[in-house]
Amino acid sequence: MGGLTYLIIFQRQILLDIGMKNYQFQRIDTWIDGSAVDADSAYNVEQAVLAVGSGGYVGNGMDPQVYVPERHTDFIFSMIGETTGLIGSAILIILYFFLMYYFIRTCFLTKTLYHTYVITGILIMMSYHMFQNIAMNIGLMPVTGIPLPFISYGGSAILANMLSIAIILSIQHQHYSSVFGSDPSFEKKRR
Repeated sequence: MGGLTYLIIFQRQILLDIGMKNYQFQRIDTWIDGSAVDADSAYNVEQAVLAVGSGGYVGNGMDPQVYVPERHTDFIFSMIGETTGLIGSAILIILYFFLMYYFIRTCFLTKTLYHTYVITGILIMMSYHMFQNIAMNIGLMPVTGIPLPFISYGGSAILANMLSIAIILSIQHQHYSSVFGSDPSFEKKRR
């Protein structure tokens, strides 16, 4: 990370030669210091931060007061923060924590190492998507275009999230043991 940071700050030509584009550096520059770049590059991020901040504690309702372009895709959290405020944003984050808790619980209930790895991979993917999207909407991370799971507009993202949930439910079903099923202690009591 230190080497990559050095290349981004001091040796950008090397990264340009291996395939990075100028707009990617603009996103990083906007994230580091929005006032150092032109106003067009920092517009979406500034508007998103203003929208989240203008929501206050309870939000402005369904009447948005700050214009954020393409707010239904990458900047959906700014709309949630503006319309529902801190309370609605906190509820959304708590719901995501419950989902992650469910993933972790299912991970510990599985009996095979392979299934544990699959659930861990899905857990990391969704956690990163949540963190990155929320952090870029409040100015903590650069804009990357990663959707907010189950909330952002987009067919492929919602399909991938639903398939991930289906995989975890399938794994949980395979390792489910009920009173009338494969519980060995119940079989001993019946004899």
